[in-house]
Amino acid sequence: MTRSLGRSRAQAEHKSEQFVATARELVDETGGNDFTVQDVVDRMRVSTKTFYQYFSSKDELVVALFEEVQGERFRYLREKVASEPDPLSRLRAFVIASQLGAKPSGVDRLLVQQYFRLQLNHPAELRHALKGHVAYLSDLIADASRTGALRSVHHERAAGLVLQLVSTAYQASILGSPLVDPPPSPEEVWEFCKAGLLAE
Repeated sequence: MTRSLGRSRAQAEHKSEQFVATARELVDETGGNDFTVQDVVDRMRVSTKTFYQYFSSKDELVVALFEEVQGERFRYLREKVASEPDPLSRLRAFVIASQLGAKPSGVDRLLVQQYFRLQLNHPAELRHALKGHVAYLSDLIADASRTGALRSVHHERAAGLVLQLVSTAYQASILGSPLVDPPPSPEEVWEFCKAGLLAE
């Protein structure tokens, strides 16, 4: 790769990051309200044509925002898990920390609201964004299984099921739930997961 090509790619990546940062700024300012492409380009003082040089649609920008937030959340989870002394405690820390952290931001609220539409229209991109979470949780389950604390399960499948439950509980904590009022606490979610995973 030539130096000029490398510089061009770096500039394009930087510009894409600016669009994501601006969208995030707009959403946080409104407490989670949706935004338009026009809102973003107006804030950045660029043309709509410039936006479409980097993103094919607003959805693609929201996916990029989702990927950024998941990356931050993954790093936070790893920090919380690393401080625990044994495999089962690390598994518990992952489940609890997945639902705690700072007070949900406007971006968190928007992404929860947009999640099912993105899942319908961009399933591969969402799967890629969550791939690291699934692999890491699968390893935590495998580690706990090797100690005899958990029943024999398909580690990746179990990780997916736990994350599905955690995701649903997190969505309920932000938007509320017509089924569970108040929404399940992080500790309740862990106890439910533990009941399904612990060795008899």
